[in-house]
Amino acid sequence: MKGSVVFMIVGFIVIISVGWIQQTYLQKSSKKLLESVNALEILANHDKISEVDGKIVELTREWEKMSKIWKILVYHDEIQPIEETLVEVCADLGKKLEDSQISSKFELLKMYIKNVSENNQFILENIL
Repeated sequence: MKGSVVFMIVGFIVIISVGWIQQTYLQKSSKKLLESVNALEILANHDKISEVDGKIVELTREWEKMSKIWKILVYHDEIQPIEETLVEVCADLGKKLEDSQISSKFELLKMYIKNVSENNQFILENIL
């Protein structure tokens, strides 16, 4: 009896710890990704095309690394819109479309990224 209580307590602690680690990683990585998207948006708005290309490559590499881990931690339905919008933003920047079209896609991309960290918080509402 005493062994099963200890096992349950240890199991509960492990579950809470893993949830906290997952939440911390998602928050830090989404913050880092948002910073890169914001920097890219600022460069695009100031017509610094030569710097935009380098930032796109950097953002794409960063996303490739993060997405591998995110695919383990979150539903694929939350990741797919980020990937699609990121591809659209990069393609639109390559075409040098009007700022209004690109700006709305940047906002959409930021919203998707924020939703991942918010929707996967380790709180009772999200668990149930």
